[in-house]
Amino acid sequence: MKRRSYLAKAGSIGTVTLVAGCSSNSSDGDEGNPDNSGGNGGGESSSEAQQNFPSNPITVIVPFGAGGGTDSQYRPFDEYWTNELSVSTNIENRGGAGGRLGWNHLSGQEGDGYTVGVISVATAVLNEALHDVEYTMDEMTPIGSASVAYYGMVTAPDRFNGFDNFVEWAQNNELTVASVGSGTTNHFSMTSILQENGIENYNEVPYDSGSEAAAAAASGDVDIAAASVAGIGGLLEDDRVELIFINRPDQSGEYPDVATHANYDFSAPAVGLELGMFGPPDVPQERVSALEDALISATENEEYQNWAANNGYEVAGKNSNELEELVGQMKQLGGDYVDLVQ
Repeated sequence: MKRRSYLAKAGSIGTVTLVAGCSSNSSDGDEGNPDNSGGNGGGESSSEAQQNFPSNPITVIVPFGAGGGTDSQYRPFDEYWTNELSVSTNIENRGGAGGRLGWNHLSGQEGDGYTVGVISVATAVLNEALHDVEYTMDEMTPIGSASVAYYGMVTAPDRFNGFDNFVEWAQNNELTVASVGSGTTNHFSMTSILQENGIENYNEVPYDSGSEAAAAAASGDVDIAAASVAGIGGLLEDDRVELIFINRPDQSGEYPDVATHANYDFSAPAVGLELGMFGPPDVPQERVSALEDALISATENEEYQNWAANNGYEVAGKNSNELEELVGQMKQLGGDYVDLVQ
């Protein structure tokens, strides 16, 4: 099998990904009072406001549509996080432009800790490198990450019967690939594997989400699509798609017969959607710590860990410093991809 070096370093790339539950789902988005007291009352001192944080609902911006991979990964986690914080959340789905619209919006909010967002780390970093955006990840405030979802390559059932057969066919024929846009983890996951295997003759067909892309592969509208494995469980259970490759460093316990990086000497990184939680610039450290502590405690909840395991996610439990390091790693590893798609 022909393989071409794609990235010099291998490793698991996170993109956050976070999850669901005890939310009012309203869109009014209480982001705190203009006096930065966090809505705790005009007579309260700054130090008292810090100690009582949070005392109002927190707005969580998901920069993709409801029911998509990022949204589905975050919403279940939200219940455990809000239980730790003892406040509710307002989840706002602000999709569009591969996550850029929602993340631009988050970057312009007040840094009072009452507005945060969740996104794949790779998507946030690559969008900044590839597109004209209103944020820089160096200025966004890292809080932590809860879970990782891995991307898989799917085709219509019996279309190729395995990854090796797909590669052989695609090296000698024109391929149609479902795409949710450059700069997304979905696109990065697919493109890195195609380039690793010398597959260059392909056309991208645009779709709004990984689930739509997978449905297009299932119907035969495209030859192949990349999607979060956890997010397409229904298609897999109903045998509407064939999973031929999972972009993860080790073998899958749920799908042990499906090829992964463990079966090949790829230089391209294993791309996971690690859902990171960030605030806008300049969130006070005391409030970051409160949000971060609640996030870590929520990931240690046995009930949440069981949910994650049963739904194809891995618990990350990264703190703010570890998430900041992950952003830096993604910037280094994404360089060749940026050169490729520009």
